[in-house]
Amino acid sequence: MAIDTNILVSLHGNRIGINKNGDLIVDGKVAVSSAANASNRVRLFTDFLGDAITSELNFQEGSDTAATFAISAAKNGVAILTTAASATVTMAVNGAQVDGGALNWYAGNGGLYFETTVKLDDITTGAWFFGFTDQTSALEMPWTISSTTYTSNGDDGFGFLFDTAATTDTIRCVGVKATVDGTAVDTSDAWAATTYKKFRCEADTLGNARFFIDGLLVGSIANAVTPTVALVPYIGGFARAASARALSIDYFDTGMDRA
Repeated sequence: MAIDTNILVSLHGNRIGINKNGDLIVDGKVAVSSAANASNRVRLFTDFLGDAITSELNFQEGSDTAATFAISAAKNGVAILTTAASATVTMAVNGAQVDGGALNWYAGNGGLYFETTVKLDDITTGAWFFGFTDQTSALEMPWTISSTTYTSNGDDGFGFLFDTAATTDTIRCVGVKATVDGTAVDTSDAWAATTYKKFRCEADTLGNARFFIDGLLVGSIANAVTPTVALVPYIGGFARAASARALSIDYFDTGMDRA
């Protein structure tokens, strides 16, 4: 429990304690700010409660215009991102994405992360990405894979890729720094339909990234992203067949240290 009084005395006579915000106090002054103190962090979080999507999120869809993003009356609050079902199986036509709305996020600030828990109604014939990318002006699938060949469509970003056009339908960790792709990681994790998974990716101040699935470290990429490039948290994908795919999103969570 955090307290306002000093709790220890050092050998040199300094009075040391922890205040109610969790900051380390030495002789009545803040020596080290708590990472848990909201004033030290920037965070965007939504649990999709109520009857409307938060205005901080931005939804874009392909030219088919049949894709949707809507609140579901489900336990804990859930949003459903649904692709179109066009026979033209591209992001530009039947794709759907939701992002943080603006390029507010930098690895160089420290403590950058994106986390979401999602499930797919069908894991066949689809491509999905969860993480950070570097633009919001147009609908864009940040990454795809065909057989074993990766294609990065953004200049900077990192996150998770699940694409059934791959030779094996497993989840990948990917990153691109100033148009140079990092070494992708195949987690060997084969997703199951209608099963929630928690995805979390983090970057340090040098742009090195770590990736977690259901709380377990599944990969890391050195030089995954440029620390000074503005990013946006992103969830999106498209159907690779003329059949809509629905992604249930339990929550959308991103944060970094305040500069």
